[in-house]
Amino acid sequence: MAIVTIVGAGLMGTATAWPLRDNGHEVRLVGTHLDAEIIKSCKESGFHPRLQRALPEGVRSFFIEEIGEALKSAESSLAGSIPTACGGSGGPWSLTSALNIRSSPSPRGSRRWTKAAR
Repeated sequence: MAIVTIVGAGLMGTATAWPLRDNGHEVRLVGTHLDAEIIKSCKESGFHPRLQRALPEGVRSFFIEEIGEALKSAESSLAGSIPTACGGSGGPWSLTSALNIRSSPSPRGSRRWTKAAR
């Protein structure tokens, strides 16, 4: 299977690790400058403090300063959504854009994800 590097260890980027690992891919999770404490926890204990759960077995965590190592031999890379850092939707390079999905309000006030129209 592929080596996939995810840049962004927030909720969206990290959540992508589960289906990737379930499908047999090697996953490398790189925290941005905003994710230092998250990556520290992931490296030390394999636990993601914001998700409040252990990472899937086999996910390797990297600080942003280690991105070169994380990208070495990677066959694919993607970026998690960064709405807080950008003050918007994450822009065209966000994971939601890469997956061609969008969020819309549901009748109960929560959000649901659907394939975006092309």
